[in-house]
Amino acid sequence: MVVVPYLTYDHMEAVAQKLLFEYEQERGQLTPPILIDDIIENHLKLSLEIENLRDELGCSDILGGIYFSERRIVIDSSLAEEDGRYNFTAAHEVAHWELHRELFMSNSNQTDIVCRDSQKRQREEYQADFTAACILMPRNLLAQAVREYYGKEVYPFKRGTKFRQYDDCVDHVARNFNKTFGVSIQAMMIRLKRTQLVRDTTADLIDSSSLYAN
Repeated sequence: MVVVPYLTYDHMEAVAQKLLFEYEQERGQLTPPILIDDIIENHLKLSLEIENLRDELGCSDILGGIYFSERRIVIDSSLAEEDGRYNFTAAHEVAHWELHRELFMSNSNQTDIVCRDSQKRQREEYQADFTAACILMPRNLLAQAVREYYGKEVYPFKRGTKFRQYDDCVDHVARNFNKTFGVSIQAMMIRLKRTQLVRDTTADLIDSSSLYAN
């Protein structure tokens, strides 16, 4: 059994940024959506396949897999028509490649990872999810999108004003950007919360004057 070490959020974000920087050196300045298929096939030189993994492996919740020794990523065919979920799953497998490749390839008993909905709480799966979000929704590009759309660095939420709940506010903002970045509304909501680009100012713990600066 492979024991996956703890990684900080800063470390995982840095891994994503390094990958995108190297890709940008080849392709020029990045703009959303991040072309994850191009990163896989032309930058990382991995094969990318779509197969019916659920039938092949007999599991109904499989999303994709990565076969390190074969340099091969496979996405389940059920996601082929769902751009947001497809892109995120592909980025998730790229994250495994960047974070876990050496760890798994040094273990002769397990040189692949099959990703399932029911295993999202496992450490390697959570790490891949977080890093995938950093790849598809880079902090700098997302911050730029919020600034250009709303004319301010952060969208502030204060309970009792336009939105009754913080999640309602985040959902509203996410719907303005998820298609641009090629992700689901849920993935965009999580990223906006994590980056604090939609910030709960209800408790007035931060100086709200800076939030409205153009």
